[in-house]
Amino acid sequence: MMRNAPPFHSIDPQFYSQIRSATYEAYVFSKDQIIKIFTEKISDKEWREKMIERNLFVKTAMGYILTGKDTISLGVLLKKIGISARYYLKSVHGNEYVIFKGRSALREIFRGTRYSSNNPNIIAASIGKRGIRGSLKQGARIAIIGCVAINIINAILSDTSFLSFFLGTMSTDIGKIGLASLVGYRAATLFVSGSSIVAGAPIFAMIVAGFGVGWFLDEFDDRRGLTKWPIEAIYEAEKEIKKDSKTAIENLCKKFNINCENMWNYNINNWLLNNVI
Repeated sequence: MMRNAPPFHSIDPQFYSQIRSATYEAYVFSKDQIIKIFTEKISDKEWREKMIERNLFVKTAMGYILTGKDTISLGVLLKKIGISARYYLKSVHGNEYVIFKGRSALREIFRGTRYSSNNPNIIAASIGKRGIRGSLKQGARIAIIGCVAINIINAILSDTSFLSFFLGTMSTDIGKIGLASLVGYRAATLFVSGSSIVAGAPIFAMIVAGFGVGWFLDEFDDRRGLTKWPIEAIYEAEKEIKKDSKTAIENLCKKFNINCENMWNYNINNWLLNNVI
């Protein structure tokens, strides 16, 4: 027969008394109250500027975090295959292979001598040109996803129109990520040649070059306002499109003898049904 479990307070009386003596406050908001609080916050220009500045810091820090992740991955790789581990690339009948040199017993991974450059483990370890490209693609993908999320939030908080702010910042960010990735890849490929390649050298060159270019572009952007140029250009183009659209609608109103000022208050479907069809 199963016995009933003892009451909770009999298991730990001291902990039970602490819970009973503790006080909690719970706030319940209606949907309208939440919308009102959010509206008040979003209308506070000083609060919006602080949030945008904080988000920009997060976006910059994200690049350093990715660099730190690559550095840690490099350290783990060197620990498993050895700092002095070497390899070279060899093409056989159109297929590229990674040939490791030295004693395989000293390596925790890649105990064999020859591996295809398409081997998932080789690519994951950023060994060879394909491995370096895979590492760069993964890093660039994560950076772009992070930039999209942060730029959407900043575009909502910004005084500038959403479209011009988002497209302007994204064009600059993608350019930075692309340039840093390209320079990092070129730096790494300088070491992926010859008959004896130090395993960690290409990855280290990629990290240093990519980080250096990214840091330089961020500093140049902060001092010269690089991101402001596309934002202002898109904003001006957006104003011209709106102006041309308004002119076209005004001409349409004149054609059908419609009061243009009142037309803006109509539902477009009703306007078409009543005045055009």
